[in-house]
Amino acid sequence: MQINVDPEHYALLRALYQASVQRQQELTLMGGAKAREGQVWITTLVMPKQEGSASFTELVGKPTWMDDLTGLAPVWIHTHPGMGAFWSHQDQETLDAFAPPPMTTEAMIWGVSIVLGRDKWLGRVSVWQPFEMVIEPVAVCMEPGPGSLPLAMEWIKAQVQKQVSWYVWKAPKGGYGKWQNWGKDMWGRYE
Repeated sequence: MQINVDPEHYALLRALYQASVQRQQELTLMGGAKAREGQVWITTLVMPKQEGSASFTELVGKPTWMDDLTGLAPVWIHTHPGMGAFWSHQDQETLDAFAPPPMTTEAMIWGVSIVLGRDKWLGRVSVWQPFEMVIEPVAVCMEPGPGSLPLAMEWIKAQVQKQVSWYVWKAPKGGYGKWQNWGKDMWGRYE
């Protein structure tokens, strides 16, 4: 099994990683995939509204872009700027959030995720029905053909300006308290 990416989408993934390194911020693309002849083919990519930092990315607002992916399996692609490709605990929680409710449409019984790292691209296929299973690592392969990195960079830059913001944590002034950090309760003194 492998995850196949056409030349234009492959150029978008390269441009996404370059923009991520330049900004020192994790970035996300979402999309859709189909299975054909035992292989996975990414067919659609969009940049959703998101905020993040050098160590995480999070979608913001209602994901209306999902309406355009009817009949496709979900695809989540994100970057680890300046780091290697690996599945963090937070990545696993994000992947779990894509699992559909039981007895859903056939296209939603599996999904694709890719992390773009400094050293490699790591692919994964999650199967949710009829039972849960994760297939990893899955090779990410480009179909032969021309892809324009300069055009992809222009598109990524325009989308980042429109869709991406920096996460800013704002604590209450003074005192002690609890806040969420990496999905865990943290206690400490607010400055």
